[in-house]
Amino acid sequence: MSLKINFNAGAVAVPVDVLSRICADTESTNIKYLCLILMHGASYRPIDEVTAEIISLGLMTEAETALASAYLQGAGILSDDGERTVKKKPVDPQVKATARKKKELPETGDEADSITSDSIKEWMESNKSRREFVKACEDIYGNVFNKTELMTVITYSQEYRLRDECILAILGYSRENGFGIAYTKRIFNRMVDNGLNTLDSVNAELAFLSEHSSYVTVVKQIFGLSRALTTAEKPKVERWHKEYKFPRELIQLAFDRAAAKEKASIAYCDKILIGWREEGLLTADDVKNKLKTDKPKVSSKIESTYSLNDFFNAAVERSYSDDKKQK
Repeated sequence: MSLKINFNAGAVAVPVDVLSRICADTESTNIKYLCLILMHGASYRPIDEVTAEIISLGLMTEAETALASAYLQGAGILSDDGERTVKKKPVDPQVKATARKKKELPETGDEADSITSDSIKEWMESNKSRREFVKACEDIYGNVFNKTELMTVITYSQEYRLRDECILAILGYSRENGFGIAYTKRIFNRMVDNGLNTLDSVNAELAFLSEHSSYVTVVKQIFGLSRALTTAEKPKVERWHKEYKFPRELIQLAFDRAAAKEKASIAYCDKILIGWREEGLLTADDVKNKLKTDKPKVSSKIESTYSLNDFFNAAVERSYSDDKKQK
């Protein structure tokens, strides 16, 4: 089955840069997928092809696109396109199972409200070995799970095979920082995408995330940003922190130089910082010292702006003028 987007009479045009900002800021996988397929030409290209491109670029995982596609089909946004005969890429059975559970316990919206306590209880009864684990998760998270929270924990445990101790560590980190389940899911995704599935590796990544939150705040202060970082900016800033370890003073110096040229963007400063790094300039003092040594030297010799011939001719003129006055 090939899919198409249903554009009805009430459809509106949305600029690509707006879609990009929505995609960067949203915490909903479904909205992110919808924005991405629109940005990558789903209005005129087969959605199967667009989805494969999104996965190959690392923007979403295959499991995430499968879940989001199922949700959008259920919402009537995507439907079968009888005119297109593009062969659909086979879906891994495990992804299909995830999509089925997504349908049984949807994340948000009216369909989620239709799930009753009895249906959740019945679903839990089929996973008796996990009930104690869910109870431990609720204890560390600090509240009894609602339907979305319950579905999230079980999905990452059963479908993504994230270890119990790793899930508990992430939930404890989220509770400590006051994060909701939507942001917690992003942390789960980060661990899965990076293959972090031991307690030591997860704790190390959580420690980095704590530091990185403060680092991002500093960067936003330097650039005067009141918005969230865009999809393009986030990996640059994370590289400054995690890989290059650029200090605040160095970023401030790069910003000042960029601002002087009216190019004070993170993308332009990234080029400046990478250039300095390639020269071995890793601190603000390194850069300042290099700039001093590169400054052209001012000659101490004072050169006359008056030629000898001009001086001689002027003297002759004065002498001739004095002779005339005496006569």
